[in-house]
Amino acid sequence: MTDERADARAAAGDGMRGRATAARPAEEVLASNRRGLRRQRWCSDVYAAAALAALINAVVSRDPVMIVGGGAMMLVGVSWTFTTNIASPADVVLTTEAVELRRPLRRSVRVLRRDVTAVHGSIAAHPDWSDSVIVETAAGSVRLPRLGSSPARVVVRLQEWADVDARPDGVAIHGESDHDG
Repeated sequence: MTDERADARAAAGDGMRGRATAARPAEEVLASNRRGLRRQRWCSDVYAAAALAALINAVVSRDPVMIVGGGAMMLVGVSWTFTTNIASPADVVLTTEAVELRRPLRRSVRVLRRDVTAVHGSIAAHPDWSDSVIVETAAGSVRLPRLGSSPARVVVRLQEWADVDARPDGVAIHGESDHDG
């Protein structure tokens, strides 16, 4: 591809169905659980085939107990598919101005860069042991759940991005003291 064509594609939105990329700031996905959910989706197909076979067998044999059981299997399969494919996926996305927790069917959580006072793991001073990331702001704290990536990696990246420390000024962690003595 020539440089002129590459520049033209970038200006036109890089083939993203009419959406221009210039209007949206650069994004970095820090953590996502979509890969783990993809591994579970094949189970949905196997379960759906087994439930459908059980329901067909129940209808053919005209056994009311098997029909209720097959219907219950189908209901469980539909709810499981809904949970793994629609309700559970989440991404922690970092832009130049904010960090966002994006989840389908729920409101996204957005913390502006200028509001961040500290970033640390749920186990203070041990981000490797943590199961979530805590972003402290003047208005309170926001918990970002563990999503595939190590919370330690997310903590370090968010601290670099916001140019903050692991704790707000004046707050001691695990018996640390700010005074000499």
